[in-house]
Amino acid sequence: MNTWPVFPLGTTYLPGDSVSLHVFEERYVRMCAVLEDSDGVFASVLIERGSEVGGNDKRSDVGVLIQIDDLYKDDGRILLIGHAEDVITVIDWLDDDPYPQARCRRSPQIQCDEDQRDAHFETLVDVLRRIGNTPSRELCDLIVTLAKKVGDTDLLLREAFWATARLLPAGAQDRRTLLQSGDISSGIRSLAEMMTHYEELTKFQKPL
Repeated sequence: MNTWPVFPLGTTYLPGDSVSLHVFEERYVRMCAVLEDSDGVFASVLIERGSEVGGNDKRSDVGVLIQIDDLYKDDGRILLIGHAEDVITVIDWLDDDPYPQARCRRSPQIQCDEDQRDAHFETLVDVLRRIGNTPSRELCDLIVTLAKKVGDTDLLLREAFWATARLLPAGAQDRRTLLQSGDISSGIRSLAEMMTHYEELTKFQKPL
């Protein structure tokens, strides 16, 4: 378990996401100054209720670690560029002064059921084909190719899961649900259900 600075946000990042944040609130500007002199890692969780500015919010207990890649400063404002890494679970919150901090633990890697690997790959490929844009088609082809060649299929399956999740047209709460996946079966099942829900909404919204 570690203590990390936390940036609660109105969005949910998934492992592998690129992160771009405009930082202007004083406490987070101060947080960035501390991070610049350390390892540059902080946690981000979803604000379930309330505002990103000023506190008094209800925060999710699951999120991700974010590694800062660059900080660009201009007249008291900061553009933070980074990328999301491991999933974390908040154990308890510390004082918000001078900025939010929490004791967190890294969540275990989502586990793969060896007997279900082929079925899991097939489901991911199906979801990607249904998403149907250029990145999803390219990822689909890559997964199909690598699944036949890569020895560590568990690692490939986890990476493919998060890559597919990042392409899914899902909202912040759905993304939070994916972060809570304790095993690959439940995570992929959630992905497929979310894709079906999205297709139903899209069909319903089309003009007659």
